[in-house]
Amino acid sequence: MVLNKCSMADLIALAAIFTIVLCSFNLVGTNFGLGTHIWRVATSIPILLHNTTRITQSLYGCYLSYTTAITLTKCSIIVSYLRIFPNQSLRQLVRYTGVLVVLIWVCSVFVIIFQCQPIEAAWNWMVHGKCVNILIFFYVSSSINIATDLVLWIAPLPLFWSMNLKLRERVLVCVLFSFGFL
Repeated sequence: MVLNKCSMADLIALAAIFTIVLCSFNLVGTNFGLGTHIWRVATSIPILLHNTTRITQSLYGCYLSYTTAITLTKCSIIVSYLRIFPNQSLRQLVRYTGVLVVLIWVCSVFVIIFQCQPIEAAWNWMVHGKCVNILIFFYVSSSINIATDLVLWIAPLPLFWSMNLKLRERVLVCVLFSFGFL
């Protein structure tokens, strides 16, 4: 698997880069009125159309950088699990979860880019095109992302619980590990 050859530090660094890109797109969108009420974005219709186009373009970049940053972060967790835990059933579950995470990322990138035909119709109000309901895709992909988060959080807990420690210490280890879920 490709994830075995990647360094956790490399994945974290790439995730940080895409997070910075995400923040940059947010700042660009804020400059054009992202986060403000639609009636406060502009004083005239032409400026409103221009600003909403720029906001939509920045959101387009936000969607792509967000899904990439989240995927890289999860992949770094998966790589660390594969290096730390010797349990074969856990390793297999983590590998399957990694495949699902990468597949959701690939699907997300393609759906975000090709949500409209032609592509420019996603942000240019003057181009007439046909667009999919991206909100439904975001709900589905978010649900799958939450499920993979839960798997990555819960999967190692039985190993921690089976450690040869006192009950209090096992509880503390599980609680400390659970803080990572936040």
